[in-house]
Amino acid sequence: MLGLSVNSLSGEFPPVLYNLSSLVLLSLSFNNFTGTLRSSIGFDLPNLQLLYSGNNYFTGLLPVSLTNASGIQRFDVPTNKFSGDVPRTFGNLQNLSWFNIAENNLGKNEDEYLSFLHSLTNCSKLEFLAFNDNRFEGAFPNVITNMSTTLTRLVVGTNNIQGSIPEEITNLVHLILLSIVQTGLTSNIPASIGKLSSLGNIFFYSNQLSGVIPHSLRNTGKI
Repeated sequence: MLGLSVNSLSGEFPPVLYNLSSLVLLSLSFNNFTGTLRSSIGFDLPNLQLLYSGNNYFTGLLPVSLTNASGIQRFDVPTNKFSGDVPRTFGNLQNLSWFNIAENNLGKNEDEYLSFLHSLTNCSKLEFLAFNDNRFEGAFPNVITNMSTTLTRLVVGTNNIQGSIPEEITNLVHLILLSIVQTGLTSNIPASIGKLSSLGNIFFYSNQLSGVIPHSLRNTGKI
């Protein structure tokens, strides 16, 4: 395990780290690292399970090879400058429980860039999913309602996502946090949301929602 978070370290991703093939945990968050991740990182670090590199200045693409590290449980890279597509191969990570790509430049204002969500429906242990504050665009991805019922936290907002919140959001029976803010969503808040009895945190601000607040909301019980 190697923890270097919350320092003032700078420069590109340290090349020496690519030689630590037995590394299980790598934490680089809250530093000043720059540059790209080597395209072969998943082959160089095949035993990686926990990757934390948020709040840096990393750029470039998310390497497809990351999914060669098949034991990855937590992939946490928010608040960087990653861009482009999100590899659909992340859906091959059967142990993935935490997937946070928030506050980057991912997507390209085209709805096809949300297609990675289809692959994540294969991740039966997924508990946390955040892809807010990127450049994703298109209709609200209904495929989210097919995510694993282990999902407890879903953060979608500050993307150019339109349409409506699907009634089937209640398929995610263990949600405790649902954040869909600053999007182009319209229509009503679905009445079915009251079926989410564990839901204690709902954030729907700065959208274009209309209608009334459903009475069923009181059934959530934990707000």
